[in-house]
Amino acid sequence: PAYHLGLLLYQGNNVSDEYELEPLSQLSSLTSLNLSDNPIASIDGYRSLLASSVPSLRIIDDLPLHPPSPPSPHS
Repeated sequence: PAYHLGLLLYQGNNVSDEYELEPLSQLSSLTSLNLSDNPIASIDGYRSLLASSVPSLRIIDDLPLHPPSPPSPHS
């Protein structure tokens, strides 16, 4: 079945292992995920791991995955 979940607030759920997040890769509409206050959030590179596992993500823990580009100078 197709799921159209765009936002998942999953903070404070004791997620500690990347394997617990594997099902998220099936959520092709997921653009915002909050895993703050979970042990996994303290692992180095966890945002990159999530980004590669869930390509549709744009926001992780209320922060943009890619910071906005600075405005181009006007001539």
